[in-house]
Amino acid sequence: LRPLATSWAFRPLSCNYEWARQMALASLAKLAGSLAAAAAAAAVAIHNSGDGHLVLPKASVFSGALALGGIAALTALLQLPGKQAVAADIASLRTVALRLKDSIDHARETLGSPPLSAADSYEAVRFLAETWTSWHETRPTFQADEVQTVAGVQPLSAAEAEAMARHLPLALAAYEEDPSAAVEEEGLRLLYHDRTTVAGERTSHYLAYSTEQRRVVLGIQGTSDMNDVLTDAMCRAVPLSPRVRGGEVLAHEAMSVAARHLAARVGPLLRDLFTPSGRPYSIAVTGHSLGAGTACLLAVLLREDIGIDVVAFGFATPPVIGKDAALRCKPYILSVVHHTDVIPRASLRNLLLLSRLMDAVLQLRQNQDEESAREGVVDAVKQVVSSAHETPTDLYVPGKVCYIFADGEGDYHSAMHDGTLPMLATIMPSTTLLVDHLATAYATAVGAVQPNAH
Repeated sequence: LRPLATSWAFRPLSCNYEWARQMALASLAKLAGSLAAAAAAAAVAIHNSGDGHLVLPKASVFSGALALGGIAALTALLQLPGKQAVAADIASLRTVALRLKDSIDHARETLGSPPLSAADSYEAVRFLAETWTSWHETRPTFQADEVQTVAGVQPLSAAEAEAMARHLPLALAAYEEDPSAAVEEEGLRLLYHDRTTVAGERTSHYLAYSTEQRRVVLGIQGTSDMNDVLTDAMCRAVPLSPRVRGGEVLAHEAMSVAARHLAARVGPLLRDLFTPSGRPYSIAVTGHSLGAGTACLLAVLLREDIGIDVVAFGFATPPVIGKDAALRCKPYILSVVHHTDVIPRASLRNLLLLSRLMDAVLQLRQNQDEESAREGVVDAVKQVVSSAHETPTDLYVPGKVCYIFADGEGDYHSAMHDGTLPMLATIMPSTTLLVDHLATAYATAVGAVQPNAH
């Protein structure tokens, strides 16, 4: 039960875990009451039998055994760590180091390089995370200052802020067992909900609409397991579709398969029911995490392959498409990236850069004291990033990118750019790079950020 409960607690909507614990308490009380009632009934039956003997039906014995087993299982569930304990675990340096090591080893394997040792991985991550924290403490606005120097950065508009706030609940509704209540709050009616998910092939999603608003929303579920999300975000680049305009478009392999499956299923439905002449419906696809990546690729297929006018809103969108296509779809895709969230940075290129940075840090630590080595991290980062070379198979976060981040004083800032934003070109280890990926963190950030402010 422990891996199962941990998976529940990591769910971006992590309410199901607490719900399960509450249900376990209620069920435990009912089972205990049932056993007490059965014992009392048996005692009365024995007393009334006269000879002190009682023959119990096999069904009653079997039911009692099931009740005892249920009590044991529910008791075990209630002994598992609560949501707060699990959330604290993913913010620990040990967990961050292990997750990054697994992904970096996978990246190094593609180059034939040996994996990092667990001790070296932890030491490099610890040093970089502490350096990141010290930057925030000594220069609370250093990120905001760096963003201001990026050419092409625009402020967040009121319309963009409203669109993000409106679609985030619909993206998170895809994680629900029944998204009806969530879509009804937005004035929509659930047309259908397909719960089927086959890894690397198809994913759970729902379709909702409103005749009054002339609006359709397709919500796509992302990963429900933080243990796998970083690994799942990495994948080789393959052609998305031969019919997409602009020549061959490379995209994330697994999410391309899921997007093509959805396009084949919902494309004809959207075209025939919701895009008639006269007053066509506005159509939006949305998702969080890997669901965001699939949603953005689906938008490209629906718009450029099938010819359906659609927009996409992705939250924690991974790098899923080639650079030219990522920039070309800026008019109809908005991707939101929160602070240090590792998933929008989880490209093979970035992980290889992080591997080189960790090697450089270990070299600094061997040759210098900790304070001197910390001062050399800035130069090491610049040197590693400048050594990177673009390749045709590099993948980027698609569309217009809203980068939301918090400064050292806890104030939120935003910047509008695209997938080439330098802040997405490196993975800086910190204790928040997994926590910042959670849907609750995105809800806080989207709710706190103000339009027309960097």
